[in-house]
Amino acid sequence: KVKDQFSQSGTMKKTVFLMEDANKEISETWDRIQHVNECSSRLSLPDDIEKKRLNWMKTCKSWSKIYEENQRKQATIKKHPRKSSINKMPPLSRQKIIHSGPWSTLQQVTTLTLEDLPACSLSTLSECSNLQILTLKRCGLVALEGLSSCKYLKYINVE
Repeated sequence: KVKDQFSQSGTMKKTVFLMEDANKEISETWDRIQHVNECSSRLSLPDDIEKKRLNWMKTCKSWSKIYEENQRKQATIKKHPRKSSINKMPPLSRQKIIHSGPWSTLQQVTTLTLEDLPACSLSTLSECSNLQILTLKRCGLVALEGLSSCKYLKYINVE
């Protein structure tokens, strides 16, 4: 019986000490919370400015969203191929090309100078497989098309 009372009083003392420690911690925590509250109330903005800030936060777009939208737009924009003008104009005559130099076939043509041509298609030049230099002066040129087969073409001079 005596031991039980002694151990109970010891347990009671420990409990009291633990309660006092807990109360002290709670009090300190409460003081810290109050201090933070005081500081944050000093940092708060006037109501009208706070309303503007909140409205801005609701309506503003982040840079990442703007970037994503631009990426999607670029992906959806399809390049429409330019309509070819080759079919609309008469082709440049083979004889004109051959007579402009010392050649007997179009495959021999390496340098070609054409002057005062009416509007025509250059598609015939695709047969000049060894063409390296092309000069066009005062020609009614609408487009430089039909030259993709001229693999050795290095210089194009258009005046």
